[in-house]
Amino acid sequence: MSEEDNKQETTTEESSKPEYISDKFWDSDRGEVNVESLGTSYNSLEKKLGQRTDELTKQIRTDMEQERSAKVPEKYEIKMPELPEDIDMEVHEDQPLLQWWSKTAKS
Repeated sequence: MSEEDNKQETTTEESSKPEYISDKFWDSDRGEVNVESLGTSYNSLEKKLGQRTDELTKQIRTDMEQERSAKVPEKYEIKMPELPEDIDMEVHEDQPLLQWWSKTAKS
């Protein structure tokens, strides 16, 4: 093989598009990768994926909150423990402490 043949073969190999480079990022006139176009495309894709992750995170949080809210009972019932016979205790739903606790438990 002569030196000219070797140079021509090297030039042909350098100007052929690698398999992993998409046609839209290949500059066939110059025989090289259009790095600016590739970089711009990559940054745009990264931005879109980041937005999608944020939107997905928000949607998951919303879904979890709705599921939690759906399982909350409308009314809480106070069940008193068994007390000795000589202790008489009554609990009324209109007591401020009981109303506050009911609202707190629901939220």
